[in-house]
Amino acid sequence: MSEPFAKLFDTPHGQLLAYLDDDEEERPSIRVIGAYVRGVRPAANLGYDDDDAQRRGFEKFDQEMANGTAADFFRLVAGLAT
Repeated sequence: MSEPFAKLFDTPHGQLLAYLDDDEEERPSIRVIGAYVRGVRPAANLGYDDDDAQRRGFEKFDQEMANGTAADFFRLVAGLAT
């Protein structure tokens, strides 16, 4: 059975998607995309040194982390709009 490569969470600030990816330099990362906030869709890449570290980080990405990340995205984008 294959391991998941993406996780979708429902949070108080909308849905949040986290998936395995590579950054611009082709290093392992986790791409996180949040729900639209005032017309902006926030996103971030969480970079890792190697595939094992990336996988461990992805395994730790749970509902609590998703809630916190979505809240951080919301505060960041809402703060830019003021």
